[in-house]
Amino acid sequence: MISFDRAFPKQVDAGEKKPKTFDWALSRTEDGKKVAAPRELIHLFTVVRNRQLDRIDTGQAAIPENIYFEAQSFREAHPEVSETRLQKTIYAEYPWSKDWLEALRGQRTSQSLTSLESIWGTSRSDTEERIRRLVDIGFFEPRGPVTERTYWVPFLYRPALELVQGTAEGQRELTAVVVETDE
Repeated sequence: MISFDRAFPKQVDAGEKKPKTFDWALSRTEDGKKVAAPRELIHLFTVVRNRQLDRIDTGQAAIPENIYFEAQSFREAHPEVSETRLQKTIYAEYPWSKDWLEALRGQRTSQSLTSLESIWGTSRSDTEERIRRLVDIGFFEPRGPVTERTYWVPFLYRPALELVQGTAEGQRELTAVVVETDE
């Protein structure tokens, strides 16, 4: 029997602080509740296999000795898994969320109540209700203390919505004001 480490690369992204491949796969399939559903993990590895076969067929593969899959196959597989999760799970099971999430397309991965109010053009109470519902379905992961709460979009949804790593405009300034007040 071949072990995981003999079949797959040690890491998808190189670097001392970057996760090992299986941990990378889990982080890319976890929702905002930190749950990696088996269907997403299985889907990811199925697409990784397909991408690796495509890379071999087209002569693009540069597989290091002693493993069978390239890190690039993982990076190429993630967007397909993301798109499938968004379209066939979130939009199919929670159709009310589609317009809200599409409004986030191209936005930053970390949002605040204020930034979401601005994006959605909603009142504070309506924004709070939308956030609550999106947290409940695992789209947002709430972070930080209640007074400085932010809403982080997990890696699972980022490619499908073309989200940009980082903090929404205005959120940094809000944090700076809170920090200055505490001193």
